[in-house]
Amino acid sequence: LYVAQEGGLLVVDSVNLGLKNTIPIAKVIDDLVVSPDGENIYVLAGDRLFIVKVSNWQVRSIPINGGDPGYGCISLSVDGRRAYIVGNYQGGTLHVLDIDEEVVSASINVGMGGGRDCKLHPSGRYFYYLSEYEAKVCVVDVLNAPVMIRSVSVGGNPVGLDITPNGARVYVCIGFFISVLAIVDGVPVSVA
Repeated sequence: LYVAQEGGLLVVDSVNLGLKNTIPIAKVIDDLVVSPDGENIYVLAGDRLFIVKVSNWQVRSIPINGGDPGYGCISLSVDGRRAYIVGNYQGGTLHVLDIDEEVVSASINVGMGGGRDCKLHPSGRYFYYLSEYEAKVCVVDVLNAPVMIRSVSVGGNPVGLDITPNGARVYVCIGFFISVLAIVDGVPVSVA
């Protein structure tokens, strides 16, 4: 079990809940995600993506877009070779980071910012970004060069989203309530 806290990453034994390790990373951690193969932990902090190798706890980092401060959320491609990172404080910019090459390969504006949560559709084609500032879910086709294809207003105070494993539904938590986005071929069309 990996837990982000001020100053670093805690590694917790999920059976007895004992602390196994503390990895110093950054004062403020925006988001973290584990690679599909479980070999790396990707930690988003400010203008850097930190990569923690689970086998030896070594940490390396990759700069994101030359130092734009404040990022909100991260999601990985199905094969774990690309990271999709959405800016938060300086406007909603989606950066596609080629992890192997350690460079931002593409960027696209996806709104005003407030990157509360983001997920990749199980097909790997669509990226969903929840904008807290605009109370909407933005959908970006990331199959080739990223292209914004739709945004769906969800209202209220959106705080999180998730996608069913088959990609049929996107759930959005609005404060204490959950809304469901109707999906057609992985693209939200309405709020149910």
